[in-house]
Amino acid sequence: MKRSIFALLLLAVAPIFVFGSALPAWEHVGQKTGISRALGTKEFTFENPRSTCAVNDTCDLIRIIFRTEDHMLPVDPLVEDDVVMQSTHLFAGLATSDIAALTRYSFVQFTRGCMWHSYLNDKNEVETEFGVLRDFLGITRIQHVFPNWVIDTSDTDPAYGTVPAFGDRHYSLQHAEVIPSWIPDRQGKLFGEERPVIPFGYVTDTTGPAFYRPTSKSAENMSLEFRMCVFKTADVPLVTNGTDLDSKKALTCFEWESKSVFEHFLLEFKRQKNINAECARPFNAREENYRQYRLKEGGRALPSK
Repeated sequence: MKRSIFALLLLAVAPIFVFGSALPAWEHVGQKTGISRALGTKEFTFENPRSTCAVNDTCDLIRIIFRTEDHMLPVDPLVEDDVVMQSTHLFAGLATSDIAALTRYSFVQFTRGCMWHSYLNDKNEVETEFGVLRDFLGITRIQHVFPNWVIDTSDTDPAYGTVPAFGDRHYSLQHAEVIPSWIPDRQGKLFGEERPVIPFGYVTDTTGPAFYRPTSKSAENMSLEFRMCVFKTADVPLVTNGTDLDSKKALTCFEWESKSVFEHFLLEFKRQKNINAECARPFNAREENYRQYRLKEGGRALPSK
């Protein structure tokens, strides 16, 4: 789930979490203070087959590593109006035979699902609203509602994590002096600012978060699925309409998800197997008016809901 340009620039200089320099760099994100805790982890490694790499012209690609961690941060009783939060962290890295080969490959992420607000009204009924916003295809602050698969990009470049102002598609590719043994707890060095010392580059993502605020009985929910893929850079167009790149043509893909839906009467988050039905409901008049306003401001159409 790519961030806005502002958020990407912010992430380039700020860690996901900062808990002090004395902490190991590659611990589980949810184990750093004893307050946040991991709810589940997943890992997959793709080893590029030596038997077919010559045919595919990918013999300089060694392996691709994918990792996710779901985590929860409970309410801090010492913080006024604090919220309970759930989120998912992603790490995707690729190892090549030499540093120059890193630019021959690009990450592209696909996504579907939605995020929305919910709250209890005066009649003790749950009401919902598509009020969670994101940047998509260069359109700022559009509702985060995509029932069908689209390319997860804030600008018109389908390659993951690009920032047009930087010019280099691999500028935001992160790296470190050693291959991380888990999901890093802080921003790595950037390819566009300093070349790696080992032929390994990676990207990260953090969803949401979903949260519940007890004082207002309101929640932010997410029901999202992702497909992080690796293509040869030459096969990734410079411009996309959001649906014109087929994930089946990728070298490999990793399926992951982040689903945290708050049950207001049970006062707990539920993790559902499928995309929540909320993501398929029609926009109400107010939501549709806002959507059309953002589309007009952005000067383009989006994939049909």
